[in-house]
Amino acid sequence: MPAALPLRSDFEQLPKENPTFTYVMTVEPPTGDWQGERGRLTAEMVKKYVPDLDNPIDHLSGSGGMVKQLVDRKVNEGNIRTEEFTGY
Repeated sequence: MPAALPLRSDFEQLPKENPTFTYVMTVEPPTGDWQGERGRLTAEMVKKYVPDLDNPIDHLSGSGGMVKQLVDRKVNEGNIRTEEFTGY
């Protein structure tokens, strides 16, 4: 598993406190014996973990390019909240 995943412990705690929250780690490039998702988050990956894309409110946080890519492919843009950051 990658050594530096920002806020990892915080995100791993959220599903324990809120059963409707899903946390999926994805890394690029994968290291060692990484068994999780690989590469940038894609619309296909979101559909794999979110059965109904019309109802949830999605909180996207990451590099500007990743956030824009997902916003451009989202079904219901009114349910998106974004935060763009650099440095990770």
